[in-house]
Amino acid sequence: ARDAGVRCAIAWQRLREIQGIFFKYGSQDMMRKPDVINYAKRELQYNVKEETLNTIWGRLVEAGEPGVKIEAFHLLKAYLGTVRELERDAKRKELRLEKEQAVMNAKATLVQKCKDASKPVEDATDTVMQVEKTVNPLAAKAKVVASHRMIEIADETDKRIESAKEVVNAAREYIENLVDDMDARYRDDFKAFVKVETRNLELQLGRLDTRLIRASNLSQHFRGQLPERQKAELHRLRKAVRNIVRYNMNTREITVDVLFAQFDTDGNGEIDEQEFVSFFDNADKDIDLKDLDEDFNSKDDGTLEGTEMRTVFPSTELLGQA
Repeated sequence: ARDAGVRCAIAWQRLREIQGIFFKYGSQDMMRKPDVINYAKRELQYNVKEETLNTIWGRLVEAGEPGVKIEAFHLLKAYLGTVRELERDAKRKELRLEKEQAVMNAKATLVQKCKDASKPVEDATDTVMQVEKTVNPLAAKAKVVASHRMIEIADETDKRIESAKEVVNAAREYIENLVDDMDARYRDDFKAFVKVETRNLELQLGRLDTRLIRASNLSQHFRGQLPERQKAELHRLRKAVRNIVRYNMNTREITVDVLFAQFDTDGNGEIDEQEFVSFFDNADKDIDLKDLDEDFNSKDDGTLEGTEMRTVFPSTELLGQA
């Protein structure tokens, strides 16, 4: 009994809602044509056509009556909803057929555009191959090339890599913009068609990105070997300088003090960079340089004092014995 009472209350509530909507637009227990038009527009967001109204009046309105009674309101609502959906379906079908026809008409143009897109991808591939020819020998060059050339090579390689990235991105952008000059109403459909047709080109560009990442890593590794290369060159240079100084001390038969004086031209007790370079401009360097185990003991300020000179070159006799 309780459930029956609940169902009855719900039914009465529903009936009052229906009556509320009906009397909101109708009058005198009737909903005339203007009322039906107003109801459909506001409640169903549907503009009723005249032929639809005539059909409703022929089926739901009794002869001699001015409009639809409340007893037939549920039929009116169902009929309007059905007609609205049928018209919407017809409109959607029309748009779909129009879209399919537009894509079909543009298919030949789109196919040709996709074929043309292979050219910038081929150019990008050639560019990446040239970059790889540059970076692949870097590991071997790092062992033999002078440090200043390493810097030049690394900078030039990085520029080529960046240039290749721009070429690859330009090819990708070319594909993305293939349909920009076509009918904007169907641009999404054109893009979907192009995406399928250019799938292989996109895969190629993805592989080019990976190859450029590898090239960039090789270039960075090459540049990372520069400090060790500079350290080794400095080590060899120190040995060469010591050999030249020893050779000139022996050939000139001078002591360490005299040698220091020939370096220290301004007599301030220290050898600066200019004095050091000037000495070697005039020194006899026509000798075979041999590796030595000892290094210079120079100060951090780049100068060499007399006491340090004696430590490096203790005496002419010892140099002769070496």
